[in-house]
Amino acid sequence: MERMIFFIYRVLMQGIRIYSFVWFIWIVMSWLNSFGVIQINHYNGAIRFLHKITDGVIDRVFGNFRDRLVVGMIDLSPLLFLFLLTTVLPVVFTNLFNMILRLL
Repeated sequence: MERMIFFIYRVLMQGIRIYSFVWFIWIVMSWLNSFGVIQINHYNGAIRFLHKITDGVIDRVFGNFRDRLVVGMIDLSPLLFLFLLTTVLPVVFTNLFNMILRLL
């Protein structure tokens, strides 16, 4: 039973890492697009995929607080979400899984 819980934990942590990497790519691309360095082709399949898995997440996480995270042309809410995703969420899941393992 412990091996299965540990396996679920590892898969979940890898999923968080991959999703964090996707967010990092999307943040950099959107900033480069905002500053006119690159032009994003929204008909590209990879761009549509990135948009589909990132669209709306920030609005659900931050809600009305998101308006306060915009500085000039740069929206800092995706960066804050990435920080939470890479630092806070792994600690929460690690503690949760340790608690589950202690209960078993």
